Amino acid sequence: SYAAQRYEVAAGHFAKALETNPAASGSSVRLALALCCYRLEQYDRARAAVEKCLSLDPADANALVLLALVEQVTATKDRNKRQQCHAHALEYSSLANAVDRTNPQALNLLANHHFHHWRTLEFTEGCFLVDSSHLLVPRPVTADLVVPKNLLRIRGHLSSTYTIVATASNAVEHLPAHLIEALSVAGLRDLSDFSLVEVTPRIPARLLVGQDGNGSNSGVTLCESVEVKDLASVERFAHQAMMFATLPAVVAESNYILGKVAHSLRDPTLAFEFYFKALKDAPDNVLAAFGAAQLLFQRKEFAASLETFEKVLMKNPDDKDTQAYVMLLKAILRDEVAPFDKLREIAPGFQHEADLWLIQGQLRQKEPTEHKHALKCFVNAKESIEQEILSGAADPNLHVPPAVLSNISVLHHSLGKRNKALEFSKLALTAFSKNTNTAEGNASNAAVFSSAELEGVFYSWSSAPACSVRQGTEPGQFVVVAPAEVDIALLLSSGDEVVIGGVRHTVDRVVSATELFCTSPVKLSKLAEQRGLVAATQEYDLRTKVSLNNFVDESITYCYNFARLLEDEGHTKAASEIYVELLKRHPSFMECYLRLSMMCCDAGKFEEAAVWLSRALSVNEDEPEATLCLGDLYSRSANLDDAKRCYDKICSENRHDSRAMLSLGNFYFEHSANSKNESQLKESYKFFFHVLNENHNNAYAANGLGMVCARKKELDVARETFSKAREANVSMSEDICTNLAHIYMQQNRSVDAERLYQATIKNFSRSGRSLSDKPAHLNECVAFVQFKTGRFDEASRSVFRAIHLNPANLRFWYNAAFIGHNQSSKAVS
Repeated sequence: SYAAQRYEVAAGHFAKALETNPAASGSSVRLALALCCYRLEQYDRARAAVEKCLSLDPADANALVLLALVEQVTATKDRNKRQQCHAHALEYSSLANAVDRTNPQALNLLANHHFHHWRTLEFTEGCFLVDSSHLLVPRPVTADLVVPKNLLRIRGHLSSTYTIVATASNAVEHLPAHLIEALSVAGLRDLSDFSLVEVTPRIPARLLVGQDGNGSNSGVTLCESVEVKDLASVERFAHQAMMFATLPAVVAESNYILGKVAHSLRDPTLAFEFYFKALKDAPDNVLAAFGAAQLLFQRKEFAASLETFEKVLMKNPDDKDTQAYVMLLKAILRDEVAPFDKLREIAPGFQHEADLWLIQGQLRQKEPTEHKHALKCFVNAKESIEQEILSGAADPNLHVPPAVLSNISVLHHSLGKRNKALEFSKLALTAFSKNTNTAEGNASNAAVFSSAELEGVFYSWSSAPACSVRQGTEPGQFVVVAPAEVDIALLLSSGDEVVIGGVRHTVDRVVSATELFCTSPVKLSKLAEQRGLVAATQEYDLRTKVSLNNFVDESITYCYNFARLLEDEGHTKAASEIYVELLKRHPSFMECYLRLSMMCCDAGKFEEAAVWLSRALSVNEDEPEATLCLGDLYSRSANLDDAKRCYDKICSENRHDSRAMLSLGNFYFEHSANSKNESQLKESYKFFFHVLNENHNNAYAANGLGMVCARKKELDVARETFSKAREANVSMSEDICTNLAHIYMQQNRSVDAERLYQATIKNFSRSGRSLSDKPAHLNECVAFVQFKTGRFDEASRSVFRAIHLNPANLRFWYNAAFIGHNQSSKAVS
């Protein structure tokens, strides 16, 4: 029954044998009963049986091994007794090994103990880490545990782990003179009693701080304590166990232990070989399978790794590490998005936590409805990387990748949080300059920017003044005072920007090595007078502009995203500087031409906008976006034939271009108001319907269909269309809600219309777009509803809100006067 794994039946037979003839049964039957109870997870009963067995035969090695196993299980289940149980397990294992040196299970238990145990080295004179690759250890200590292959864990300034490579008895012969001198400064002059241990950092160490009191890096660090993991003993015990073992399960356990050692020593080939042997002898060994799956993951054999992890998960469905690996691999192989709550539960503490958050963030970023969760994923990835750096698990010289910060910025932007987006966009560019080793030669080829919004991002001012200057007798004249050897003509040229006395100036001309003329909107003489200083004798520091050298080919995307944010914030001059500089370096960067054209259109500079679009088409005459923008520009300037020609050109080349179809739909809709011919409206309907038929989620097409129905007085159909579009689309909900409110007004549903107008205004305020034209127009609509329902006071307040947002709109002023007139007429009557 035991061989057939029917442990409950076997336990019953052994118990019956003990009841029938307890005297003749001896210790072997009790040991067999204890084994059955252990397999049935009846650990208290197993302990009682094996203790009775040992009372009959104290030298029974197998009973001691089983008692050690019971103690180990108790340690995992009872945290309060963990240390005590581990000590008992070691005691029983050592006793079993002393009784029977050939017992393979006792040897495996000892190997496992040494693998998980760190032993603190005892020394009186101190231990020194030298140059992060050598350890000076007092000589009596080295003979015991400091041998090649063992691991060292150093506490103190470093808190890092090292692998021992070799040892040398004479430290003086192997250390260079400058390190011996550094040791002498640290207080260690006699090296005769020290051995030199060559070590390799398993993770990059932190900055080594010397003991000379001033925080300088001397290359020598005093270690507060040193711990050793005796992997050499682990290997020895496991090999002995394999030699004496006869059962496949015991051999498999030995192979698994050797695999763990090789894995710890970062020998993946040997580790995988041992794991494979362990699984061959014991296919149900989930720990060996987990280790093999980890190595497959490191080798980027993701399909095989996922298959192995899924087998482990079937046997251990609650293991969080396995769940995390499966989740990560499914995302890599199948683009599978994990439930966010489950992700938040299993990601913390996972070995590849940052990777898991990053790939889940990238997958969620594709869907606008998932942008909030995508943002949380990227923020968690950033925090995980920062935590790794702080804890010493990663190179302290590394930083959060700029791509992560850029994605956080983009997601903040999409969620309407432009201030946060700007903050992270600047951090991305700063991180890029830290992560990129830019050659000094690039400084001469650096981009030149002047906008104040770009200070600290692409340029800064020299920390030390280039020279001191004094105002000359002529306006804008400055004369170098000190140092005398400075040749200002070599430093500056016409058009350069400098800071003099904290005020930005532009260099007009450099007359000589000590004289230059500058212009500035702020006069330094006025500032000096305000401060009670004599302007003629006052000296000012002159600081020059320093490029940060992060405007390079690798940072194009970050620079463009930063420009888009500046544009949305209204800093169009700074944005245009970046776009123009990008085009200088990459003339085929089409998006820059389009953005420059859009900004010119918004400023009413239609001719300049046309120039930018013409340049774009000269680069690529088949570029659909540039052709569309040119068509929109012609349409705005009432050049209808040219506008239609642009739209038709794109549709003839690609009838599935939704943007062109929508533009044609808008074109016919806008001009149907000026035409009594209904064919224009039919054409508009046809194009909107075509786009919606190809993509049922296209909010612009649905909105267009609703507007056509409203124009045709089909108000119920229009209301239904807008309602469905509003439910399905979040990205342009304000426009759809506004149109739906207009329909309610036409159907005399004033309460619903006002509610929708007010809700849309709140949406604009929450998204930071309350200063655009739309909120002003919506306040006018609210005023109209209130006026229609006889609430003149409220209508007056609403129209003045519109005036506050756009005081140049004369229609708002007229409406305010009209409401006031009606209000006064009502008061008189």
